[in-house]
Amino acid sequence: PVAMQQSGYVWKDQFAANFIPTIPADGTPRQPRPFATPIAGTTLYTSAADYAQFLVAVINDAPALQWITKSPVAVDISLGLGWGLGWGIERSENDLLIWHWGNNPGYRAFATASVQTGNGFVMLTNSDDGLALAQPIAAQLLPGTHKLFQFYMLHNRSVSFACKVFNR
Repeated sequence: PVAMQQSGYVWKDQFAANFIPTIPADGTPRQPRPFATPIAGTTLYTSAADYAQFLVAVINDAPALQWITKSPVAVDISLGLGWGLGWGIERSENDLLIWHWGNNPGYRAFATASVQTGNGFVMLTNSDDGLALAQPIAAQLLPGTHKLFQFYMLHNRSVSFACKVFNR
């Protein structure tokens, strides 16, 4: 419904032209190894433009936002973070942010948007250290201090659970 033409949970040959190899610490490019089985929480192959379309659709869908944000589960009380339906939630005095990140071997992704202003961004990287870029980008686009960047899972460089289970 959001016309995400460059996205899918199953690898398609059409993705290959835009797929960037990872660059591990030794600097030798490593070609991607697509997952053989689709996994909702892990195998979304997408472009920044497609994911941005999705993020805009979520932010502009009042009923969806209500479901996402109405009963979050506390994750880190000291940071004021919670999990909504499929999204991390950060509440401040003036705003509510929804956010999500991805962590596959050699790739990191981050997306966030302000429910109040609609401002946000999508960041896709081909580095295990790619999440380090999210906070400086957020500082430019989303005023204020965002405690979500102190959340320990955003600093964990280890391979995700799904990657371990499915040997990726």
